[in-house]
Amino acid sequence: MNKYRTFGLTVWSEIDLHELTAQESTAPDVTISNGPINFDLSKALRLFQDVYFIKQKNIFLLYVEDVAFYEVSNGNRITIQTLNNSSFDEFKIFLYGTCFNSLLLQREIVSLHGAGILKDGKVSLFIGDSGKGKSTLTTYFIQHGYAFLADDVLPLKRYDDDQIHVGSSVGIVKLWEDSLNEFGLVKKKGAQIRTDVEKFRYVFHTSLTEGYFPISKIFILNWGDDNEEFNIKKLSDIEAIFYLREHIYRPQFITELDEYSHMMKLIVSVVQQTEIFSINGKRSFENLNTIKNIL
Repeated sequence: MNKYRTFGLTVWSEIDLHELTAQESTAPDVTISNGPINFDLSKALRLFQDVYFIKQKNIFLLYVEDVAFYEVSNGNRITIQTLNNSSFDEFKIFLYGTCFNSLLLQREIVSLHGAGILKDGKVSLFIGDSGKGKSTLTTYFIQHGYAFLADDVLPLKRYDDDQIHVGSSVGIVKLWEDSLNEFGLVKKKGAQIRTDVEKFRYVFHTSLTEGYFPISKIFILNWGDDNEEFNIKKLSDIEAIFYLREHIYRPQFITELDEYSHMMKLIVSVVQQTEIFSINGKRSFENLNTIKNIL
């Protein structure tokens, strides 16, 4: 049995998950195993073009065409049935993202879709749509001496003093080939996240910091490829609540009124405790240093 630590949880897995942090332990919070899964496609909703899900009470089912079936249950178990056409590592992208997010939701932990870095006890988060440069920013800061917290799923947990902390996830950054080249990183064989997506996994084991930490600053990535002047603007509370609500990880899975109420209370608390900024204008590698100077 392989034993790991991720998302603040001890994980025992029948499957080799070498991207996770190995850790000896006496008892697991989560077990991962191989096994057959009964998935009724007629009852499923579409998540992406070739990805379908079924959400029930304490059970979440996922089907990725030509990759795998997954079952997440009771916040403590994940079962995987890989399909013949999937590459050896392809199923892990959905395990580390969608499945672990669903498991966290079963444990009443809501996550943001973003990336996080840590230095001198201060955590900064970068939130934005896919393609906005979250992974690029993360890699830049790792190369400038920052610790790595997460890239994709950012779990949020309320502590007894009502402070909201953000947790670490998996030590993987997903980068397009031009970003790999910019940072002088080698495109490794088998690192493509999916056979039809020209994006690559890069593992930063030694930079990953495990645990939950208070949030110092959050940056909403609204920049793009236009020629507007680059600027960083502090958001009002109302603006910040709107942006954070729009960037919850897999909001389609928050379907019950009590789940939505819990999510909104969490977002409001984050806004009350954290400085939140919008990054606007032209996106460029030259502007990364400007961002670093205000962390």
